[in-house]
Amino acid sequence: MVHALKEARRVLVPGGVLIDTRPVTVPTAIEVSVRGQWVAVFDFDTTPGVADDEAVERAIESVVCAGDLVREAQADFVSALYWDSAAELWNQAKEIGFRRFATPSDDDLAKVEELMREGGIGARIRLRDQILMGCYRRAEGGHDG
Repeated sequence: MVHALKEARRVLVPGGVLIDTRPVTVPTAIEVSVRGQWVAVFDFDTTPGVADDEAVERAIESVVCAGDLVREAQADFVSALYWDSAAELWNQAKEIGFRRFATPSDDDLAKVEELMREGGIGARIRLRDQILMGCYRRAEGGHDG
């Protein structure tokens, strides 16, 4: 990761910026809207993602501290994925998983389907993610190797 960031600094055009946008590991739940309220159906075990997040942060700090890139700005925000049916949720979970490491169990999906029936027409499913966005620029006068 550090090598990739240093390479980004090397090829970044003068005046250019590098945008780092990624989900970060925080407690995450699948929720279903039931009569205007979001109800948490099940939580994901997010602990496997913490080590990856920490490794990325160490790599970025290493490159910034070495003077290769300068952090211009950083912010975080919540992003959400929505589904209209448990079948859509299940298909995406099987295809790509969630949070890089979690897939809902059959029991979890049965709970979602039950709450979707209870919620009736217009019920939706959501998963919220915490997203981190950083903007970096090439450090002036730094080395290119």
